[in-house]
Amino acid sequence: MASDNELIVDLLTYIEQVEKLKVKPAFSVPTEYFAAHQHELKGLPEVRFNVQVEGEDVWLCVPRLKEISAPEPDEKHAPWVTVHKTPAKAPELKPSIETPTMPMSFGIPEPNRQIRPEHPV
Repeated sequence: MASDNELIVDLLTYIEQVEKLKVKPAFSVPTEYFAAHQHELKGLPEVRFNVQVEGEDVWLCVPRLKEISAPEPDEKHAPWVTVHKTPAKAPELKPSIETPTMPMSFGIPEPNRQIRPEHPV
């Protein structure tokens, strides 16, 4: 025979499930945030529908996105391009770069500057 504690827990669980049935789900989603139908989301990677999690019904499960950094430019273009970590800023093309070779001018080393061919001087 079940103890008094088990009976109370079962009764509370039953009441919780009955109360969930009384709540009506929202059928209209505000469009100022995001709105999509299930058929539009089907086939997207890692998006799952109607999942049972710890006794709860989850109708849509979308995992958090992980940050992926932009690809680095190749060795030939790397000195000419500045790639920012934030996607809000576009990569920038430098008008000129300084190369490691330093010719001597009047006995003082000065940087050898290269200018992009299409850049106006």
